[in-house]
Amino acid sequence: IFLFIPLSKYNTAKKYLDNGDYDAAAEIFKELDFKDSSEMTEMIKTKKYLDNGDYHTAIKNMVSIDANVSASYDPNGGTVDKETEKFNSYKNTVKTKAEKPGYTFYGWIIDSYEFDYKEHKLVINLKAMYSVIKYSITYNINGGVFDTTAPSSFTIVDTVLIPNASKVGYTFLGWTGTNIKTPTKDVKLVDCMQNVTLKAEWQANTYVVTYDTAGGSLSQKSDNATYDEYFILPTPSRKGYTFLGWYNNEKQVKNGNWTKTEDVTLVAKWEAKTYEVTYQNVESHVNSINVTYDYNNS
Repeated sequence: IFLFIPLSKYNTAKKYLDNGDYDAAAEIFKELDFKDSSEMTEMIKTKKYLDNGDYHTAIKNMVSIDANVSASYDPNGGTVDKETEKFNSYKNTVKTKAEKPGYTFYGWIIDSYEFDYKEHKLVINLKAMYSVIKYSITYNINGGVFDTTAPSSFTIVDTVLIPNASKVGYTFLGWTGTNIKTPTKDVKLVDCMQNVTLKAEWQANTYVVTYDTAGGSLSQKSDNATYDEYFILPTPSRKGYTFLGWYNNEKQVKNGNWTKTEDVTLVAKWEAKTYEVTYQNVESHVNSINVTYDYNNS
């Protein structure tokens, strides 16, 4: 009689376990005082830990009753140094980590588990979880202007198109920087896993300066002027005239850094020289007369 009553309770508790009624089973096992019932109580606690995602405590709890505990690892697209692992009193925590390019591993979640109450056995199937790494893009426009909506960050799953830059008086040669030695336009970042620094490379434009001497003479008909470089204008000559300077659209152009962004024609501006002519009547001894004439005017 004394053995029958506890055994009947034990069997009833196991039926509750089979039906998933863990709380009812636990209450019965608390009333029993033999070893197997106490171990079953710990396994019920373990089941609750597992259902709450706490595999660390579940493993420690099962190891404490000398259960057979192991884990399998699903790297979830990454890699792992071991696929399975067994636990005991000397090794009762999960320390295995997974790796995935472009991602940070932040832990394991319980994908599923297999619980054998009769054999005191637990197999936990763990799945790796990651957070995607965000990389930065730093731009050195190098005096130019740039689209303010250009991307400043990216992840490994992104395909990033870097817009070209512009600069007055210059031609954009392309970007140099991280993994780009030769200036490259329309840069595309694909499967990139590092912070990126880009620098805009420029070439100053050259413009044709054509000279209209307006009746004067000059050894050359035109010159090439490089934007933002110092440019010295030639001086033409014209008999009977003083050169006043070069003009473009009635605005004088002087020596200095070239700032025009197109080919131009410069027109020479002249002023006729003034000469003094003195007349003297020698015979009549009339006083001399000074008369001023402009060149080419009679």
